[in-house]
Amino acid sequence: MVVKKIKIEHLDRKGRGVGYVDGRKVAIYFTVPGDIVKAKIFKRSARLIEILEPSPLRVEPRCEYFGKCGGCKWQNIRYSEQLKIKQNVINSLFGHSQKILPSDEFRYRNRMDFIFWDDEEKKLGLREPERYDKVVDIDRCLLISKECNHLLREIKGFVREKKISIYDFKKREGLLRYLVIREGKFTNERMVILLTSMREFNEVRELKLDCNIVWSRTSTLSDVSYGEEYFAIRGKDYIREKLLDFYFRITPNTFFQTNSKQAEKLCKIVLDFSELSGNERVMDLYCGVGTFGIVLAQHAEYVVGIESSKEAIKNARINAKENGIENIEFYASKVEKMGYREADVIIIDPPRSGLHPKAIRVIKRISPKKIIYVSCNPKTQKRDIEALNYKIEEVKPIDMFPHTPHIENVVLLVRG
Repeated sequence: MVVKKIKIEHLDRKGRGVGYVDGRKVAIYFTVPGDIVKAKIFKRSARLIEILEPSPLRVEPRCEYFGKCGGCKWQNIRYSEQLKIKQNVINSLFGHSQKILPSDEFRYRNRMDFIFWDDEEKKLGLREPERYDKVVDIDRCLLISKECNHLLREIKGFVREKKISIYDFKKREGLLRYLVIREGKFTNERMVILLTSMREFNEVRELKLDCNIVWSRTSTLSDVSYGEEYFAIRGKDYIREKLLDFYFRITPNTFFQTNSKQAEKLCKIVLDFSELSGNERVMDLYCGVGTFGIVLAQHAEYVVGIESSKEAIKNARINAKENGIENIEFYASKVEKMGYREADVIIIDPPRSGLHPKAIRVIKRISPKKIIYVSCNPKTQKRDIEALNYKIEEVKPIDMFPHTPHIENVVLLVRG
């Protein structure tokens, strides 16, 4: 280990400031382009010691945990500059794009996963950046609502008062693993999900909160925040969110866009890009709880949604029924195994890893007139678009995750 003075030149895809020491690239969290810093340089990493000369792009972070917690890595960068950085990332990948849509800077998340941890005291919080053995104990997070923060503190107090054991991932023993808080920003509905090992959790029935309470259990040794089974302890085992006058049921293990206000804008972009006349057959791949398909169905002849999660498909069918949508069907299947179907327009919203090569072959065989590719990982998105061999017509980035390097991007593709 050596200590060096470094000028930060730019940011990498993980949101770290990048400088150079004797020709070697060095990446440091919580630094800003233009900073001159003192840092500890290790064999494979670096750690900030002191900011010697701050960048003019810097702002004072509002969060008391910034610099320790791994949740927000860019809160010290002016938000207008964050948008420019993200716009430049998209332009460098795709050559051009429409102007990025900004978000509310704070209180935008409708879901947050907090880990229980036990070292010198019982903690409930978020991990340090790239550290699986260090957790920052948190009493409030500026990315979630005040109501959700109140739930966080109530549960932490309850766990400490009842002296409930916390799961040890090394020893593979203990009870509490994760707290997941989910919220309907437009419905004001909330749900806390307490994920535990398979042991009994009798104390959970003593927990008094003004929201739905769900107990979820898992037997896996993996560090995940979802269980194989769950039970409603108080209220229901789901919440609802409203987007564009449609209501969506969200259960503990189903995916839903984590920024509800931006999710509405995202739905509008997909609808605008599709330019449906009412005669098109639409496929919604990786459809989750049916969000895009249900929004598009009233403008299409017919919609088919494909999703590998059976829980999500169950929700999607309920959502379609409760919203009065009849020209839509949902099937539980991996996209690469769904077989041939006819479609004029295909909506794709895969996980960060992108499309499976077999899924690309299936989509090319269907050969729709349009593909609307929604992605939270523009790098894999570009890779897949090159493999699909469709023409890029429009590129529209949207900031779903302020104060992080993550970018949502929508690309309209047309058959050449």
